[in-house]
Amino acid sequence: MEDREQNKQKTGRELRQTLLKADRMLEMALMLPVSVVVGWLIGVGLDRWLHQHWIYMAGIFVGIGAGFVQIFRLMGALEGEVKAQPGASADGDGGRSQASAADGRIQKEPK
Repeated sequence: MEDREQNKQKTGRELRQTLLKADRMLEMALMLPVSVVVGWLIGVGLDRWLHQHWIYMAGIFVGIGAGFVQIFRLMGALEGEVKAQPGASADGDGGRSQASAADGRIQKEPK
């Protein structure tokens, strides 16, 4: 009976982790297109208000820049989360690398 309860808790945690990963990936996928459209809309609004015909292009470029900045911020935050997880490392060796404080090189421990 206790085994079933533990399996349900484990399955629930795994499902939650999967949904959180999907949410982050969806956020990254939509970040650039949404920021470009917002920049374009602001540029079109300024074009109409100031009776110009070029500001929308500047809005598109600002949107592209803002989208990339947000994507890099999100990737940095995700990388920090991966490094903070026990047993996980950025090089995919399951936490078997060891950093040497003396010279800053990463040395592999024997498996």
